[in-house]
Amino acid sequence: MKKLFILALIALMASISLAANTRKQIRFVDENGDARTDITSVTVRDVGTTTSSTLTTTEAGGTSITNPMTTTSTNTGLDAGNGIIIFNSAASSYDLQLTINGFDVNLYTIPATKKSIMIPFMTGPVAETILAGTDVTYTTDITTSGMFTTATDHASALWTWGSTGTNGLDLIWQTHTAGAELTLDAGADTITADGVDMVFNDGDFLYFGDDLDFSATSGSAGVLTWATLLTNSTAIINYGADTDGIDLKLFGITTGAYALWDASGDALWIDKADIAFSESDGLLFGDTLGTGDIRIDSTSALLTIGQVAAGTGSVAAGVDDAGLDWTFYGDTTLVNMKWTTASNLLAFTGQVNVATFEGTTVDAVDTILAVADPTVGNQVWTLPDLAVADTVAVMASTLVTNAPGVANSVTGGTNQLVLEGATGGDGFQTIVTPVDATADRTITIPDATGAIELGTVATTVITADTTATITVVPGTDGLFTYTIDSDNEDCTLTFSAGGTAGDIVTIIFDAGAASGNDEIMTFHTTLANVEGTLTLANVANGRYVIVFISDGTVWNEISRTAVLS
Repeated sequence: MKKLFILALIALMASISLAANTRKQIRFVDENGDARTDITSVTVRDVGTTTSSTLTTTEAGGTSITNPMTTTSTNTGLDAGNGIIIFNSAASSYDLQLTINGFDVNLYTIPATKKSIMIPFMTGPVAETILAGTDVTYTTDITTSGMFTTATDHASALWTWGSTGTNGLDLIWQTHTAGAELTLDAGADTITADGVDMVFNDGDFLYFGDDLDFSATSGSAGVLTWATLLTNSTAIINYGADTDGIDLKLFGITTGAYALWDASGDALWIDKADIAFSESDGLLFGDTLGTGDIRIDSTSALLTIGQVAAGTGSVAAGVDDAGLDWTFYGDTTLVNMKWTTASNLLAFTGQVNVATFEGTTVDAVDTILAVADPTVGNQVWTLPDLAVADTVAVMASTLVTNAPGVANSVTGGTNQLVLEGATGGDGFQTIVTPVDATADRTITIPDATGAIELGTVATTVITADTTATITVVPGTDGLFTYTIDSDNEDCTLTFSAGGTAGDIVTIIFDAGAASGNDEIMTFHTTLANVEGTLTLANVANGRYVIVFISDGTVWNEISRTAVLS
């Protein structure tokens, strides 16, 4: 890289002239400082519109040569064997080609206003420049491009400007534009470009580092490439420094599209631009660079938020007491699931089947939670507090519309199990209510087909008369009382129905005050099979008990007692 820079510097210096009243001496030495004598010929010819003769001379210094070209007012000469001075006394400009030892070196233009131009020879590997005076200014007279090179190939050619240590020299190159210059400040160890562009063509490199650690180059496709000769683990490019960052703004081709690293805000801003990750590429979060606790990636159109290390990392949406609303949309219009922080509710909209549970076996058989569309007001389902650590199951029904008042529904009430029956909405239900237990009670339903016999919950009083009805409820047991309230009051009793097989009816007869006559109780034979009439003897408050059992059609007497005092 240094050699490329020196060759460029030599090419530029070959096209400068010494200002008036300043003498310049250049001597050519080899790498050991010994004088060189291999400049054998110098040719200057006019390559403009006027054909001229050529000048060939030797290195002998100070020789003045007159009229080398067709213009008689132009003179040339060698300056102390170190360069060539071309004198121009005519008010015309000339394009001159300089050739050293047979090699075309550079193209120079002498403006009509310029009286002389001094061209130094730079052919040795080391050119030592000695300047007379304290300030030296060089101005260029070149208006067309050219090149200056060594007469022979010297791979180690080196031009030293000043000397190491405190003997450096400032160097200022000025261009055709006013105020545009390139300054080498020896005191500050800086190179400053003011109004000057530095151009690298395609394939040229800009290197950084003692061992060409980093390089920048532009290819023919318009791609700027940064590369490194270091291993990936040690190659680092820092933009700014710790606590002293720099804003970096990257623009897209769309108006207003950019990515901005805001150093003062410690934030990366993206406006009208996307961040794209290829298949299986991930976004890592965590304290450890390159590892992270959480990884987000996409594979086969599936976005995954996962752990980098097993058992580490969690995801929170919002923070405590400052949550975020979340909405998850389906492919159907107005179907979504939304978590609303203001009401602390998870709402399902436009969906009947709201949740699917796979179970422990991954197969095509699932448990689906479905909710019917409500028709009246908000309906609240509450999971109660069990008050103990226990596992329970929800009562299930095959009835899709299992709700209070719906035909065949089974619902719960206050300490009740409510069975609506086949006719819904008629206001009548069968309610099963247990008595408040004082200890654990177990009711066992046998493995058999049949009706459950129910005991009566109260005693039914049969009004004494010449005729009376024993009103029974099929499917229940019944207890009845009959008390004589007047003398000579025989009575015929009739069952209201045949009952349900297994129903038991118990009747307690009380003779009452006993007025002196027996009372005869007759059971109507239509719905009763009895041993005969029951005679209540004239015994004050004498009691008799008779028991019947139903076969589903009639009541059959199974026992009766004598008078009980």
